[in-house]
Amino acid sequence: MRTSSEDTTDSLTNYFTNYINKIKKAIEMEVLKIRDVEGTADVKSNLA
Repeated sequence: MRTSSEDTTDSLTNYFTNYINKIKKAIEMEVLKIRDVEGTADVKSNLA
């Protein structure tokens, strides 16, 4: 039998894990966007 405090700890752990994963994904998306911009800038400077 689990205590309610164990359940609370588990749900908090899950909440923070999900939150951290969302932040990681958001950062990865931003990094990819920046890389795209840098990539197109490189192409443009090569064409110029």
